[in-house]
Amino acid sequence: MRLAIIVAALVVSLGLSFAAGGYLAPAFLREGWFSWGSNSPQATGNAASAVLSYSGSPIPPSSSSTPGDLPSILKETNSYRLLKDLTIYAEGIPAADMPKEVEKVQSLTQNGNQYQALEILVGRWVELDPKAALAAAQKTQNHTMGDALVSDVFSSLASRDPSKALSEAQQLPESPKRDAAVQNVITQIAVNDPVNAMALAQQLPEGSKRDAAIQRVINQMAQNDPANAMALAQKLPEGQRRDAAILTVINQTAQSDPEKALSLTQQFPAGQKRNGAILSVIGQTAQNDPEKAWSQAQQIPEGQTRQSALSNVLGQMAQTEPEKALSQAQQMPAGQLREQALSNVINQMAQKDPAQALALSQSMKSSVGRNSVFNIFNQWAEKDVNAATQAALQLPDQQQRSNAIQAIMNGLVQRDQKSALDWLNQIPAGKIRLQAEQNYVGNLASTDPKAGADYLAGLPNGQEKNNMVQNVAVQWAQNDVQGALAWTEKLPPSQSRSFALQQVASIWAQNDPKAAANYLTGLPEGQDKNYMIRNVASQWAQNDAQGALAWAQNLPGAQEKKNALTQIAGSWAQNDPQAATAYVASLPAGGMKNEIIGTMAAQMAGTDINAALDLVNKYTSGRAKENALQNISYQWAQSDPKAAMAYGESLPGAQARNNFLRSVSSQWFNNDPASAVEWLKNLPDDAGKNQIIEGAAFQWAQSDLTSAMNYVGSMPAGQAQNNLINAVTNQLAEQDPSKALQWANQLPDGEGKTNAVATVVNQWASNDPAGAAGYVQSMAQGPARDQAMQSVANSWANNDPAAAAQWVATFADGSSKDNAYANIARSWANSDVTQASDWLTQLPANSSKDAAIVSFSSQVFEEDPQAAYQWAESVSDPNRRQQEVYMLLSRWVRSDPTSATAIVQQSTLPDAQKAQLLQQTNKN
Repeated sequence: MRLAIIVAALVVSLGLSFAAGGYLAPAFLREGWFSWGSNSPQATGNAASAVLSYSGSPIPPSSSSTPGDLPSILKETNSYRLLKDLTIYAEGIPAADMPKEVEKVQSLTQNGNQYQALEILVGRWVELDPKAALAAAQKTQNHTMGDALVSDVFSSLASRDPSKALSEAQQLPESPKRDAAVQNVITQIAVNDPVNAMALAQQLPEGSKRDAAIQRVINQMAQNDPANAMALAQKLPEGQRRDAAILTVINQTAQSDPEKALSLTQQFPAGQKRNGAILSVIGQTAQNDPEKAWSQAQQIPEGQTRQSALSNVLGQMAQTEPEKALSQAQQMPAGQLREQALSNVINQMAQKDPAQALALSQSMKSSVGRNSVFNIFNQWAEKDVNAATQAALQLPDQQQRSNAIQAIMNGLVQRDQKSALDWLNQIPAGKIRLQAEQNYVGNLASTDPKAGADYLAGLPNGQEKNNMVQNVAVQWAQNDVQGALAWTEKLPPSQSRSFALQQVASIWAQNDPKAAANYLTGLPEGQDKNYMIRNVASQWAQNDAQGALAWAQNLPGAQEKKNALTQIAGSWAQNDPQAATAYVASLPAGGMKNEIIGTMAAQMAGTDINAALDLVNKYTSGRAKENALQNISYQWAQSDPKAAMAYGESLPGAQARNNFLRSVSSQWFNNDPASAVEWLKNLPDDAGKNQIIEGAAFQWAQSDLTSAMNYVGSMPAGQAQNNLINAVTNQLAEQDPSKALQWANQLPDGEGKTNAVATVVNQWASNDPAGAAGYVQSMAQGPARDQAMQSVANSWANNDPAAAAQWVATFADGSSKDNAYANIARSWANSDVTQASDWLTQLPANSSKDAAIVSFSSQVFEEDPQAAYQWAESVSDPNRRQQEVYMLLSRWVRSDPTSATAIVQQSTLPDAQKAQLLQQTNKN
């Protein structure tokens, strides 16, 4: 919560600083109160238990008081020193040299500090020569630089002469730059004259641009006059922008009068929006007065919102009084709330004493304690890399080891890539190292994508490498589309190459959609091209719907045209729903029109549910109408589930009605489970009620586990009960596997119990596969034991396929062993093709080996079709061999008919099947 508030303050402060023509960072940032966070990876793995000693290159010292050249400055990791050095650097540049300096920043390889440097230089340029800066902004083809320059220039002009600034902004050509200029001028006027600013905003044409300008005025007004700001916010049309404006006023009020701010949250209907506003207010109160915030949180009725509020308050309290927060959390009753509160305390404790924080987390037997590991080791690595590494590799839990190693790598690579590589080379080979390499390559690609690409060349093929290929392509394309494109095109044909090309084309379309579209014309027809056409169409339509439309209508293929037009209409509906509606009305009736309407309705429902319903009711009927209403239901349930339910119950046709109610109830259970349960109890016990339970089971268990557990016992046996049992078991197993297993075993025998036990065992196996394996082998013979053994084998294979294979080798011959070997081969092929091949080679010829070969060959086909084919030909069972060879060669014929022809002719397939495949090659 505190992080979100600091980020919001940073954005507002920077905006106001630039609006006044300044270029310095806000005071709290200059004083070093803010540091960037990082994302915890969702990965699992194993590592050797050896303890390593970190002896890599030392972390470079901080920069001196006199800044050097710009590339050196941008390597600074301390935010205070970075801003200080950039400011001094900018002050030494005369106005005439600013264009060259700005170009220099853009030409540098992208990193997290590049954009900060650009903003400071732009701010300084505006201060020195706003006319020259404006001229450069109008000429530049770089989207980021142009928008930044325009925003700063017109904010600066408006602070001196608002009328003239607005006049000049409105004379710019119609474009996103013009929109940004007008909005910045109005925002600047709102600082001193919010009434006039609101009048100017309301004079803009109806649509998203007008709404955005009004939103900015309300944001500004809320700082000085929250009462009038609230009155204006309430006059906005129903939708996301009105909600955001009201929340802005509430947050501003909370800074001076938290009790009043809490009462203002009643402006929202009961549900997710009100709950979010309450959490925001209490979070702000906790920064200044944790005791008062604790009292406020305890007054919230029992439920998810109360739990989140109490947990967040304890997290804030732990920043200044960790012992008191820990004591408070430990006195709470057992359950999810207590675990979440302890997690917050652990995360704060890790800043001062990571070893103590780790000990506390290990004493917790739920997922909350395990999930604290990443943050603990991220903090620990900053203090003592050697101690953190030793502790990480000694963790008994495989997933925790993986997360700990990832956290250490994350911190090292952000500070010094050479040190990170030295440290990485000391990690034992295996899945954990591969995952750490992903982190290393991702960070390397953000600063030097070519170096990231060169590093990839030395890695073995596998899914982890595929992920890294896509990461490098995306990072490279952010600053150098042509370089990324040239590298990606040279990659061998594979699924990872296809995904990388799609992402590069999408990034290209953000800045130059016409060039990206021209590139697509030279590509061969196929699925990859279709995906890229959709991406380009969507990006183009966000800024130039008419231009995108003209391009799409000239596409040669019917499917290509349909895909592009659907994407364009969806983006268009967000920015100018009236124009988009007029366009769709002109289309001839048919499947394309129906699909476009469905996409548009989903977009419009977020801001104007009545307009979305009118569109669907006016232009669709039958199955097309049902599909479009289904698209609307999700958005409607977010804002007003009761109204959505009432509408759904009025729909004719049982199938359409049940589908709509199922979608709405899923969201309702997620946002307000207590009200949703009461509504559910009043429904008749029929197929419709069962379908609703099936659709809402996961959200129900996640939001209100106790009521979901209690309701299971009142349900008749069947699919609906099984789904709710599965949802409850999943949620309970994440919190406390032993409690989940106890609950599952008391269920009556049947499919629900079998699946529940398997679910718990699978969760257990992800952290302690050997322990889970021992438990399932003690189970009585039967379907539950068989399914549980499969769950353990599958989970173990994801983390340590060699150990999983050794355990599965003890299985009796049969389908269970066959299926387990197939899953092991698939997982192993993703992480290390060579090791997987060696394992397959030494297996005795039988049905289990055949199952493993079939799974392995299918998995490696995209990267190496020749090897996949050769493995398929080694299947011992003749019938299965023929089936697998035919399937693989069919795939090969579709993807590369030229090279497949020779393989088909030399294969062991019967002549009739060869003829069929060769006929397909001629068609392709």
